[in-house]
Amino acid sequence: RKMPFLFFYILATFWLSGVMSITMEQTQLSITKSVTRTAKLSCRFQGSSYIHWYRLRPNEALQRILYYESEAKSEYDAGFSNMKFRAEKNNDECFLYIHSLEMSDTAMYYCAGWDYHSDLLAQATCTKTLSLYIIYTE
Repeated sequence: RKMPFLFFYILATFWLSGVMSITMEQTQLSITKSVTRTAKLSCRFQGSSYIHWYRLRPNEALQRILYYESEAKSEYDAGFSNMKFRAEKNNDECFLYIHSLEMSDTAMYYCAGWDYHSDLLAQATCTKTLSLYIIYTE
């Protein structure tokens, strides 16, 4: 009888300690860029090996763009390419570059950090939103 409770207690303890060890912060609240330009989004982090970038367009579901560990190890989700999006890390800061901006890139972007890349123990924390606005200029 006590075994299931003990198992969940230990699992919850590991999960909470993982979440508490990651901090993510996006200091920019919004960015406005012109069509065809490149946007550089930044996110400060501590305690995370994998960085995930997400996009939330108005009236659409949240989409993961990519996850990034290093130049040699990054994975783009379906519908996203390294020609349009590029990520990099520099010490305690990560960046998402969005090239050749279009009006459809207007969205809120999130960065998230994961301690472990595992289905069993996935500890994560996510930042507040960063809004990117694209304006049309001739």
